[in-house]
Parts: sequence; C-alpha cells; structure tokens
Amino acid sequence: MRKTSVALLRAATAATTVCTGSVGAGVACAAGGGGGGGAAAAAAASVRVLRLPGLIPWLNATRMQRALVDTYTQDQLVLCQHPPTYTEGRRNNITDEERARLQQLGAHVHESKRGGQMTFHGPGQLVGYPIVKVPNYGGVRCYVHKLEETLIETCAHFGIDAGRSPDTGVWVGDAKIAAIGVQVSRRISWHGFALNCNTDLAWFDQIVPCGIADKGVTSISKQLGREVTVEEVIPVVEECFGRVFGTTMVAASQDTIHDALNLANATNDSNTTAKR
Repeated sequence: MRKTSVALLRAATAATTVCTGSVGAGVACAAGGGGGGGAAAAAAASVRVLRLPGLIPWLNATRMQRALVDTYTQDQLVLCQHPPTYTEGRRNNITDEERARLQQLGAHVHESKRGGQMTFHGPGQLVGYPIVKVPNYGGVRCYVHKLEETLIETCAHFGIDAGRSPDTGVWVGDAKIAAIGVQVSRRISWHGFALNCNTDLAWFDQIVPCGIADKGVTSISKQLGREVTVEEVIPVVEECFGRVFGTTMVAASQDTIHDALNLANATNDSNTTAKR
C-alpha cells in the first residue's frame, strides 16, 4: 500500500514565519533570551500553563491558538492530546483515495494552510503549543533551539540520550521522538512540539514521518521498555520549559481553561479546513 509523503510546517508568508529545521547546537541562547536573534527583551516573568483535559480535536486546538494569538495578553503554554489525526499542509497533494484510506483507519484528516505536507497526532503524544512573544527569547532561531533543548532535557530526565539532527525535531539515534513546527504571527508563536510518550507508533506506518523515509519514530515508552503516560511527562516538560526559557510556570485556573475551550468551540479559523 502506497504511503503518503510528509513533512512539517515549511512555509513563510508575509504575515507568518515558519521554522522547522534544527538550528543546531552552536546557537548561543542564554536562559530567557539572547543569541540567534540579536539583543532580546527580558523573558516573561511567568508563563501560564493550560493543561487541557481529554482528547482535544486538532481543529479546535488550532482555532483556540489563533484566538489566543489574536487576543494575546501574556505568554502561555497549551498542553493537550489529540484524537488520531493526520494534517495536510499546502505542499501536500494526496489523492482522495489516500485521504479516504486514512479516514477508514479511524483518523481525522484536516487540511491546513500551513506549509509542509502531512504529519500525525494522536493519544499518548504530548502536544505543546507555546503562545509566546518570540523576540523575548532571542528570535525565531533561538526560540526553536530552546524548544529543542526543553525536549532534550525532558528525555534526559527519563534517562534517554536524545539530541538534535540536521533534520527537524529531536532524535534518539535515527529515530524521531519529538517533532517541532513553529509558526510566528505578529511576533507571537503558535503551533509547537509533539513528544511521543506512549503513542501507538503504528499510526506512523501509514505515512513517511516528516518526509524522511530512511529513519524511524520512537517514544519514551519504547525507549524505556515500560509504559510512560502523558500525565507522567507533563510536569517534567513544564519544569524543563521553565528552566530553559528562564521563566516561572504558573498553572492556569479552571476558569481560564474553560474560557480557552470556549474559544476553540466558538472561533472560526480561515486557515484550516476540516475533512472527515
């Protein structure tokens, strides 16, 4: 059965900038800013963390991100999981037959005007959407470097030797454990990272993850040979994010989370089209 070629978020428009490639270990990024983008403003004193319950439909999460960007008041980190979902980017030209095949597997298929081709999100994968002012963290290159470092340190907490690669994301040897795709609108980031915790990796067999046919995909659970849930990983990611970005992580109130979910359900997003 033919597989669908994929890649993550590789486009730039007048309104947005997308950065998906590894910026490498040579980028000098001090905690809270500096490096990779000239002089940086001070990092936010705190980042509000929204832990969304259950499985959040990808389209709803995208709508919520756009609303949070449009109404930005402070840096935030949205953490969630999605139901099985394949998303198509602008450079993806899969056939209706292939789209139907993916849907028959029980996955949602969404079309997005972001760059790139196709990727997968699903249960057991921790997805993080930082809504932050990128210049405060040294610019796009330094910001992406910090996201990579956050995930590398998270893996190290579990005894996993992860690192960067010329390809996108964070890797354990030749297997990708986390994907990174960042879009910036009016200097505020959205999209973010996806870390495989106890993801069913069989979903990736239906595509070529990130368009890299000769490398694999892994998870924290696979590396450790035991079940490691998203719930176990979340506090580690929060701690590492705060340390790497030089900020304090503050849990959002239930009212704030409720309001964010309402934004997801009530906001129309011209950047995405649902196909089911």
